[in-house]
Amino acid sequence: MRDSGELKHGGPLKPEHYDDYARYLTDWVAGMREKFGGAD
Repeated sequence: MRDSGELKHGGPLKPEHYDDYARYLTDWVAGMREKFGGAD
């Protein structure tokens, strides 16, 4: 998913994975809201 080809040392996200990462973040936030509650 990253340009550097390494998992540990970061690097920018490849454009072709923007949608995948957005879905991951959306699911993560929904999970945190479910677990801890939050503003709607």
